[in-house]
Amino acid sequence: MNLSSKSIKKNKGETIMKKKYRLKKWVKVTLNILCAISVFIILALLVKKGVNDFEDLAKQCDKEYGYTCTYYDIRQYSLGK
Repeated sequence: MNLSSKSIKKNKGETIMKKKYRLKKWVKVTLNILCAISVFIILALLVKKGVNDFEDLAKQCDKEYGYTCTYYDIRQYSLGK
């Protein structure tokens, strides 16, 4: 652990050494990797939910119109719902 000391003067010339703790580089890198993985998982779940919702809308549109709907048809169907 990297320690640096800082002098703090108290009353009547007394000096106290205060230690300052810092994270090692590998700890910072590990925390950054964990944060990046967490963000990636959250974004992947949001995209997956959006795709599933779109597939459900497409199936509903296909049933209502009786043919395979285009992207434009699905969009119009979702707005008119």
